[in-house]
Amino acid sequence: TGVQTCALPISSVQICHLVNIYFNVLFSAATANDNFYGLYKPASFRFTMYTMAATFTYGVWAVSRDILTKYYENYSDKRATSLGVDYAKGGVEFYTKVIQRNVAIRGLMGKEGESLYTQFGNDVEFIRQKHVPFSERKLNAENAVKEYYKKLEETKSSEKTNLNEPA
Repeated sequence: TGVQTCALPISSVQICHLVNIYFNVLFSAATANDNFYGLYKPASFRFTMYTMAATFTYGVWAVSRDILTKYYENYSDKRATSLGVDYAKGGVEFYTKVIQRNVAIRGLMGKEGESLYTQFGNDVEFIRQKHVPFSERKLNAENAVKEYYKKLEETKSSEKTNLNEPA
C-alpha cells in the first residue's frame, strides 16, 4: 500500500486562511452575479460562473497552502539546527536515513515504488510540490553543520591573534 505520512494539525493561520478563501468565493460569486446579471440568466450560466470561481479559489488555496507548508518545514528545520551542532548533525543523519529508506522502498516495490519516490529518495510530485524535498532539507542541515564549524574556526583564529598581540 505505501508509506503513510501524517498531516500537521491545523493551525490558527490555516483556519484564518480557509475562512478567508470561503468568503472570497462568496464575494466573487456575488460580484459576478452583479456584473454579469447572473440572477437574470439561465441556471447553466450561473453554474459555469460558480464553477470557474470555485476552481480559481481552489487553485489559490492549493498554492498558498503549499507555500505555507514549505515555510513551516523550513522554519522548523532552521529552528532545530540552530539549537546546536548535535541537532544539525542529527538532521543530516535523519534525512540521510529517510532518503535511503525511500530509495530502498522504490527498489523493492518496482513500478509502484517508482510512482512514490524519485531515484534521489524524494516524494514524486506531479503538479503541486506539497513539501520541501528531503534532499533539500538534508542539504540545509549539512550547511548548518558547515556554518557551525566555520564559526568555530573563526573563533579559534581570532583567539590566536588576540594571544599573539602584545598587551
